[in-house]
Amino acid sequence: MLSFPAVVSRFSRFFLSGKQSLSSLALPDLVKSINSVTEGEIDRAVLHETVKLNPNLLDYDLRSWQRVLQTLKNQGFPSYMLLPLIVNYPTILHRTPEQIKLGLDKWHNCQFGERNVMKLVTRYPMLLDIPNDESFIMSRIASLQEYAETRKNVWTMFMNSPNLITDKIQLIHPKINYLQSTMRVHLSEVLKTEVFTRNLFTIRSRHVFLERLGIYKAKSIKEDLEEINKNPKLHQIMDTSDKTFATKVAFATLEEFEVFKELYSREVNEEDDLLNNNDEE
Repeated sequence: MLSFPAVVSRFSRFFLSGKQSLSSLALPDLVKSINSVTEGEIDRAVLHETVKLNPNLLDYDLRSWQRVLQTLKNQGFPSYMLLPLIVNYPTILHRTPEQIKLGLDKWHNCQFGERNVMKLVTRYPMLLDIPNDESFIMSRIASLQEYAETRKNVWTMFMNSPNLITDKIQLIHPKINYLQSTMRVHLSEVLKTEVFTRNLFTIRSRHVFLERLGIYKAKSIKEDLEEINKNPKLHQIMDTSDKTFATKVAFATLEEFEVFKELYSREVNEEDDLLNNNDEE
């Protein structure tokens, strides 16, 4: 299964397959043009520094810049969102106004709210070009809303884990079930993390490692509201590197965690083999 970045990369290469012209745009001209379209709302020093750090932005002609900037402004994007959006996805400078509008309409129809759509697209501009049709996106939102409860929460999940848009639902549901039934983590805590960017084995192995060390204990189904939850926060468990997780959360060494993952992988494989054998009988 391709990851979200892989899907985007492959899709982007399709649009960039044509021959790209050599840079002919001068930095002062680009800064002047951006400053004009945004009515001086972006500091010139910021513009200069941004383009110097991203010289590939000069590979696109001035008309493309003006066309895309004006289109985004006409669609309601505030000036401060424009440069980050284009820096994150300069391929958008190849798009026509009609293509940009069609991409935005697809997300506006998701009923996240205009401002939330702009935030989502600014962070992940490649969503304007995502090759899934509107019915697929609406179906995915409906499926996730059964767990997330509200459209706003689905939007938060997309902001934290954009792969939820493209991953197969068969990969997503086991993660949801594990968080709910095994770890018994409340939705409000899940919404503060990027846990869905992790594969299921990573989620399981980190949880089980802490559980066997006595650091993590699943809450009772009949949770006592006055009971203090001493478990590490989900973002501490999942939104960290292996080294940070092992040393700062599990109070172990990276080597100990790596050995555990190897042993636990074998344990999981043996359990899967046993289940498969029982199914065949």
